[in-house]
Amino acid sequence: MERRKREINNFECAIALHNWELCLETCFKILYGLPYYLQIELCCYIINRYLPIFENRNPKIKWPHNILINIGLYFDQNGKNIPHQEEGLCLSDSLFIFCFNALLLAYCYRDNTEILTSSSSCAINASIQAMSYNAWIDDDPEALKMWEDGTIQIERMMYSNSAFKDVCKKEWNAVMNWLLEKKVMDYPDEVDVNKMDQFIKYWKEGELALIIPETRKLFEEKDNSNRLRLIDFMG
Repeated sequence: MERRKREINNFECAIALHNWELCLETCFKILYGLPYYLQIELCCYIINRYLPIFENRNPKIKWPHNILINIGLYFDQNGKNIPHQEEGLCLSDSLFIFCFNALLLAYCYRDNTEILTSSSSCAINASIQAMSYNAWIDDDPEALKMWEDGTIQIERMMYSNSAFKDVCKKEWNAVMNWLLEKKVMDYPDEVDVNKMDQFIKYWKEGELALIIPETRKLFEEKDNSNRLRLIDFMG
């Protein structure tokens, strides 16, 4: 329990420093070892914050709402598959769609600590990115075209944009406040910290991407003779 309290403090510092990758890593550490239903609930809560934006632009696409309303029912009917992505989605909406790949992977492997928590963290991060990219595009639409053309200057990049940073901070604070409201610090914490840290190092080698069972098997075997391959990752 003391470990999670420390990580909550670290999380607060990471948000204040606008260190978004550290926010993701610290979020993983807090979620690691928590019951699967809490992790899934948090994912749905954060993803749902972008849903009205998505539905306003794409009123005919209903399946994201259905997943968030009852992920268990959707999974029983469709497994971890989502419909083919619609063409013409904007950048932030495409990031939002990716959330559901991560969310359903987490639910599918909810008995696997590493896949559950890394996928949940990816889902949360992708939703926050969707919100933040959307703010950047609204604030500086010309920068998006420059970014797509490869002509953008660093001062116009999303990470330099104040609207992007403000929304990132707001969304990561929403994650932290949810965790505090659920009193996750009071849940039993019997995780193997060394194993968790090894996994985080391993996850970073794959650029914090979604991990599928093939890469999880490499971790279990501690196979250091094989470098992680991009094909082993989703996203």
